[in-house]
Amino acid sequence: MIDELNKEFKVNQIKLLEVCSGLLSNLACEVDNNLFDNLAIDPLADIHNSLMAKYHYDYPIKPIKVKCENLLKLFRENSFHICYSRSAIDHTEDPERCIFNMYSIIKEKRNFIFNWFCQGRESRKMGGSSSI
Repeated sequence: MIDELNKEFKVNQIKLLEVCSGLLSNLACEVDNNLFDNLAIDPLADIHNSLMAKYHYDYPIKPIKVKCENLLKLFRENSFHICYSRSAIDHTEDPERCIFNMYSIIKEKRNFIFNWFCQGRESRKMGGSSSI
């Protein structure tokens, strides 16, 4: 998929935004293999980065502190080739706004990857959906 996207977008490296990455990104091996340029955001990034520093742990992706609800304040529309989030949107204050913002920053509105599993309170918050 990455090779196809590189050709399609006529770039050497795909720009990917990982939303609500948590302490350790799921995509570090791809960055190590130089498959794409990954920027990770997380509202708790300061805490995550502080923990990594405290325990002298180095990781190829260090998140920056941004709430998904505020993506469009930091990034312009069509800024990234891929937007990725895993099991995180149901933890945001405004899941619909997050999904809209993630969709808005993707070039050509095609490469939007996320999943979640929700039950209980989060399921009601997401309108009862458990997958898209």
